Amino acid sequence: MVVVAGSGMCLDIPLEELSATFKKVLLVDLVHPREVVLLAGKLGNVHLCLHDLTGILPAVAGALDGGGRMPLESMGRAGPEALAREFPKLADADLVISANTLAQLPLIPMERLWATGIYNDCELETLASNLVAGHIAWLRSFACPTALLTDLFWISLSEEIAQTTSPLYGAPLGEPQERWEWRIAPRPEAHPDRDILHIVGAFLFPSQAR
Repeated sequence: MVVVAGSGMCLDIPLEELSATFKKVLLVDLVHPREVVLLAGKLGNVHLCLHDLTGILPAVAGALDGGGRMPLESMGRAGPEALAREFPKLADADLVISANTLAQLPLIPMERLWATGIYNDCELETLASNLVAGHIAWLRSFACPTALLTDLFWISLSEEIAQTTSPLYGAPLGEPQERWEWRIAPRPEAHPDRDILHIVGAFLFPSQAR
């Protein structure tokens, strides 16, 4: 079985090739687009799983419903064992792929908690760092090989200046095996005088033999 965590639109995932190679393909995400649902139905051995890869959205919803102020420094810090208990069916995987989801994991929790007005930037960044580090630790914990596709930098590029943001909050990933540039929104698609670039990296982690 191959597992694709954060499958989304499967834009960088050769779904048909995976379906032909593995007995089972499990796509895991919070939402599965209609196009992917239809393709999965045609392939037969592709299964869809709705799952919150952050593990904290119910707690965030509780905060929005007036559940009180939460200590963000402890949220999102779940270790690999806790994540494995939450999603035990992945223990039988032969390959796990995290597909362009790592940099996205903190965005929804941070946005929703920021809107409450009761958390400062430092607290929200700590939460984001915990989520990124937890996801990487989870990937590294599998007994099978795992692959990580992730944005490394977001760049806003004009004729005069390049503004660079690192969405991984200093995660110790090292150098990727492959790196490429994705010009996600050339001018003037998003801005009249700026290109929006993503620098993407691919990492392969060896199996953690039990």
